Amino acid sequence: MGRIMKKLILPLLCLLISAVTSYGQRFELMNGFAKDIAISSKDGSIYMINRAGKVHKYNAAAQKFEPFGSQTKAALSIAVDPNGIVYMVSTNKDVHIDVNGRWNFIPGIKTTEVHIDKKGNIRALDSNGNLRKLFQGKWTMQSLVNRNTSGFNQVLGQDSKTLFARFKDNAFKQFKGGQWINLNGKPLKIAFDEATNTVYAVGRNKGIYRWNASAQKWNLLQGTRKDLMDVAVHKGQIWAIGNMGDIYKYNPKAQQMTHGKYRVSITKIWAMAGEMTIGENIRLYGTMGFRVNAKGSSGPMVLGPINGTPRMFDHNRDYPVAISPVPYSDFEYKNPGEIYELVLYNGEYKVQASRDFLFTKDLDLSSIVFDFQVDMSQKRLVDMSFDWTRKQVRLENLIPNKEYYVSFSKVAGIGRTNVTIGFKIEKID
Repeated sequence: MGRIMKKLILPLLCLLISAVTSYGQRFELMNGFAKDIAISSKDGSIYMINRAGKVHKYNAAAQKFEPFGSQTKAALSIAVDPNGIVYMVSTNKDVHIDVNGRWNFIPGIKTTEVHIDKKGNIRALDSNGNLRKLFQGKWTMQSLVNRNTSGFNQVLGQDSKTLFARFKDNAFKQFKGGQWINLNGKPLKIAFDEATNTVYAVGRNKGIYRWNASAQKWNLLQGTRKDLMDVAVHKGQIWAIGNMGDIYKYNPKAQQMTHGKYRVSITKIWAMAGEMTIGENIRLYGTMGFRVNAKGSSGPMVLGPINGTPRMFDHNRDYPVAISPVPYSDFEYKNPGEIYELVLYNGEYKVQASRDFLFTKDLDLSSIVFDFQVDMSQKRLVDMSFDWTRKQVRLENLIPNKEYYVSFSKVAGIGRTNVTIGFKIEKID
């Protein structure tokens, strides 16, 4: 378990996020990757632009994003009006509207983003950062709004007379009564919940904040991640995009992590190998186990379990475990910070091994990292080593009781063996 790493097969999962007041983030990772995201105020439909610049719409029943409209344009940003009509800005900064599945060009402006308020007012910033409004087919300059400014980074409308903006220095201000009023903060991105008239923002620490209009201050969203770059909100339903394009949905009821006892379980080994297609077992041996890295009052430390050794699976070559054939299956999953994956398997072995860890109050919960290490081989005429592999996941990034996975594969001769190991972490006290 502690020997020098030969070759890292999977990228390390170590999402470096700052501590928050409550630990255990409440953003659930969704399928897909996005550059921009929007929510329809008509029916709450979710739209996004994927890495290839194509517009997709979320299918709630299938729990995945599916292509929307013509896929002939490369899109940069997306917006939806109160009637559910979708507007798109292309990568060449032209505005388009979806009409029966086709993107129709709206001339007259070069911009990066369109915003549409609940009254249907369509606004965009021109190449100089000045606000324009689409009126009778023309992008008219909003002289009163633009007066005494050097332009904006972003402007959102609550209605015809009330606006919120990030100025060129990201200063957050409100336009009301014909003038700009200084508010607190310099957010990196703002979003408007038209159903509740509430402003949300991505703060400078990459966390999500909610504007408290009565107190005139930003409140940090409980259980927020701090690696986010964009946010969209409707009726309190919050979706966000991470720095790497990961898509997240906020779950305010997610269990939060506190000090106490945690149980780590290795649940299963899935495998895909040619031998099992003809009903034969494959045999695996090696070691698997967990350690925990943390920071206490005396500095960094490594914690072992309180009910055994860190090794939770330990089989030598003479006593391998048999992975038994099962009907061919596929399983889709996605772990935080990783690419979308499809696991194919035709063999399974239930491990069901667990260890308990105690996190005392002197430990900094934001520093706790579960370090899962695996060193497995397949017993064959000439044994096949999968090399030493590890996965690290922070406590504050965990979704309780969610199963996480480590996958690796190896080719020997004309055959390939794929192995996937499942584990989960839960709070028990």
